[in-house]
Amino acid sequence: MTAQTTPANVAGKYRLIATVTADFLSELHLLLSTTDDYERDREETRVLMKAGAARMRAFAEQARSLAAKLPRTQESLAQGAIDVPKAKMLINLTKPLLPDLARQVEDRVIPIARELSIWRMRSLGERIVREIDPVGAETRHQRRKRDRSLTIAAKPDGMGELRLYSTLDEVQAAYQRVDRLARDTRPNDDQRTQEQARVDLAVAALTTAGNEINEPIPEPVSTIPGPRRPGSNASTSHDSAGSSAPELESAADGRTPVSSARR
Repeated sequence: MTAQTTPANVAGKYRLIATVTADFLSELHLLLSTTDDYERDREETRVLMKAGAARMRAFAEQARSLAAKLPRTQESLAQGAIDVPKAKMLINLTKPLLPDLARQVEDRVIPIARELSIWRMRSLGERIVREIDPVGAETRHQRRKRDRSLTIAAKPDGMGELRLYSTLDEVQAAYQRVDRLARDTRPNDDQRTQEQARVDLAVAALTTAGNEINEPIPEPVSTIPGPRRPGSNASTSHDSAGSSAPELESAADGRTPVSSARR
């Protein structure tokens, strides 16, 4: 580390990303909201930026949302008080809300956003949304429930991921059941991590349930209904950060993978 490179300088560069992004989105909104040919100017800007069409549409939507619904978020981003991921999270969270409701959310979140992790900030925002728009939150929850799914994805080095998307309460109940069974059944000399033990138990339960085997197997966790709470959806990848389970907030990307390396 040279005399010119300090933690403060590096952190300042990171805050500068937020400031420049806020300025970029503000200028983009000004351009697109005053042009007499929206599609032409957006496309010309996209080409000059060398950005993809989908990315450019996302930028335009973010710019519009900040200007129309989230002025305090725009200001905080410009000041470097929040970073770009936090601003995007608030934009996505308030997307279905009318402007006055969106401002109520940011009025309660932005003053303490600097001290919060993005996951706790999202959790707070979701609670506020359910409080100020309970009917809308329940409607969106019921709509999301129709998208329940169980999918697999290939991962590098011969690994794979099983992803269960369902309500937060159901996923929490299943996860906690697997975690408890793994803790209760592990011998003292087990060299696996708790994460690995959870995976091994879940795989054994799901792949042997209903088959004739010569040894007992855990009860299948996939049949656990669990309590339901309005306005919450989640998956075993834990992309919803409002969970009370510590593991649901531990991963840097906001997700606790169901599968990990087996020893």
